Amino acid sequence: MSDGRAFRVAVVGATGLVGGEIVSLLDERGFPVADLLLYAAEDSEGEEVDFCGEARRVERLPEAPPKVDVAFLCATPEISRKVGPRLAAEGAVAIDLAPESTGDAEVPVVLGVGDLAPTAWQASGGLRVRVPDPLSRLVAVPLRALAPLGKIERAIATFLVSASAFGRKRVERLSEETLALLNLREPESDASLPELAFRCAPDVSSDPASTSRRVGAEISQLIGAVAPVVANVVEVPMFFGQAASLSVEFQSPALGDQVRAILRETPSLVVADGGSERLTTLDALDTDGILVVGLRQEACDPKWLHLWLLGDNVRQGAALAAVALVEGLLLRSRGPAPAKAPGG
Repeated sequence: MSDGRAFRVAVVGATGLVGGEIVSLLDERGFPVADLLLYAAEDSEGEEVDFCGEARRVERLPEAPPKVDVAFLCATPEISRKVGPRLAAEGAVAIDLAPESTGDAEVPVVLGVGDLAPTAWQASGGLRVRVPDPLSRLVAVPLRALAPLGKIERAIATFLVSASAFGRKRVERLSEETLALLNLREPESDASLPELAFRCAPDVSSDPASTSRRVGAEISQLIGAVAPVVANVVEVPMFFGQAASLSVEFQSPALGDQVRAILRETPSLVVADGGSERLTTLDALDTDGILVVGLRQEACDPKWLHLWLLGDNVRQGAALAAVALVEGLLLRSRGPAPAKAPGG
């Protein structure tokens, strides 16, 4: 961003995995920050986060948040619901990244700037918008790319979800459990967190708010409900990263060369050439793209396409999605201090 503007930015949940990655990306991408406000829960007050080579103190979120241009909401859904509307009403671009947030009919969920209707902007020039769950993004991006190849009858996605998808405490808990069990000790019990080390735990809940049901519904929303999407989520004993096995049924066969060409043309996708190289979720960490591997058509029914998707859920799936969205919104849709919503 090089048009001379600088913005007052707040990160709520700055000591969490996603909040910390957002701060790093703002520095890495040269986002024009005039002032950076870092907030977290009371037990994190006083911690420091590095930004542009300086240690920035983390404060407790005040009852009345100060006026800012941009706010990244990476704390709980309750905090997002509490402060998001207030920030947007005061003219801020408020990006909701709260984990397990089911959103609100009035809060659009978008993959990019092109999804946002002009009517989403408020008269103050503010905006409240939600980025998708990293799992939803992992599958919605290639499904959107594949849509021009023909009608999609249905899609089935099985997700492998790491501990980092549930926050820093879950990562620390997995580490403690793993070390204890490797040393032939029983890990200390913690009723607030499920046991995960050396276990795969499928999400079999029928609750509409379960991860599987929520992600399936969100993917359908993002691709325009052109086809039913079945999502199956499995928690795996992995610290970072995410993977998905995606099977797509088309109305008629799609040629493999066409599929590869259109996926390669999609900016955020990286199609791995077929070969002997073994790619894993570790290869996707700290990258800005979704890796597409194992692309193949079903031999007995060429209408079916199968592929694996690998991604960095913290960086690419959440933090980068939010920062890039803000960059696009501020560059394309908004002036320095608009008096009213665009088109109003």
